Amino acid sequence: MAGERRHGCLTIWLLILLLWNLTLILTYTGCNMIQWFGDIGEPFGWYFPLMIALSVISIICVFALFGWKKWGFWGLLAVSVVKIILEIQAGGSGFAVLSGVALSMLILYGVLNIGRENKGWPQLR
Repeated sequence: MAGERRHGCLTIWLLILLLWNLTLILTYTGCNMIQWFGDIGEPFGWYFPLMIALSVISIICVFALFGWKKWGFWGLLAVSVVKIILEIQAGGSGFAVLSGVALSMLILYGVLNIGRENKGWPQLR
């Protein structure tokens, strides 16, 4: 669209989401997880590869939002739901993850809807 303008808060939040997911990927792949968390054993051998994949999908969705694609928002929402389910299955605190993920998505929805002519949500296609 001609005249697409991104509100500064939206840009900052998208950059935070991008950096957060890059940090997760580096943490899950570049660190010795056994040293940090102990031997997680076979039952959780699926956890880290799935979390890395979800972080990659999240990055793709953030770039989609930079390109004004509405599916980027819905993709991040879907990834958030899957992360909550995986965390609960791995024995984590579902409430802690739910509140963190919900807060993140609420902030994203909020920054997509602030501003007047710079409002992001109506510019998504």
